[in-house]
Amino acid sequence: MRNAVEDFMVGIHFLSFEQMFLFCSYYTRIREEASIDLCYSGKMKKAVKELRKNQYLRAKDLADKLHIDTIDVLNMDDKRLKDIEEPLKSEMIPILRGSYTDRLPN
Repeated sequence: MRNAVEDFMVGIHFLSFEQMFLFCSYYTRIREEASIDLCYSGKMKKAVKELRKNQYLRAKDLADKLHIDTIDVLNMDDKRLKDIEEPLKSEMIPILRGSYTDRLPN
C-alpha cells in the first residue's frame, strides 16, 4: 500500500518547477524534523564544548547567538548537553546541530 508521498511522486512530472521546489523543500524539512530525535540522541551525551567545536564556534560566537554572557558558555562547556536546563537546551540544539540558519527571518 502506497503512502501519500508515493502517490504524489507518481504525478510529479505534471508539476511546474515552483511546485516541485516547494514539495522537495517541504519533504526535506519533514524528514529533518522527524530524524532530529534519532540522529541527535547520541549527541545528547557529548559535552557542549565538543559539539560547539564541531560547528567551528568559539564560546563568544555561541554566547552571541544565545544572547548570554561568554562566561556562562565557558561554565557549561564541560557539561553534557542533556544536563543543561531546558529553556537554554532547546535554544542550543539547533545551533549545535547547524540548522539555526534555516529559520532566520528575512
